[in-house]
Amino acid sequence: MNMKTMRSKEEITRDIDQNRRALRFNLRQTKQTLVERNPAVLMWRQAKHKWWRTRNRTLSKAKKTDEAIRSHLYQTIGCAMAAGMIAGFFLLRKKRLN
Repeated sequence: MNMKTMRSKEEITRDIDQNRRALRFNLRQTKQTLVERNPAVLMWRQAKHKWWRTRNRTLSKAKKTDEAIRSHLYQTIGCAMAAGMIAGFFLLRKKRLN
């Protein structure tokens, strides 16, 4: 072999590193094009974000309601009893009319 055609170890290493960097860059661009800019993926992410936001709001409102009921326990029981009696009155009245 002729020495002029042989490359040094440093040149080969540098070429390999350049190829790796180029490959990583191309893979990142491909991923961005296929995944991050995909309308279906964007819609899925939005839906997931809305679901978590709705879930957290619902849980916070349920905790506030629970605290309100526990702090006014007897008033809550009285209101529930009154609502039950009114509903029972209207249901019995309907049955008697038929």
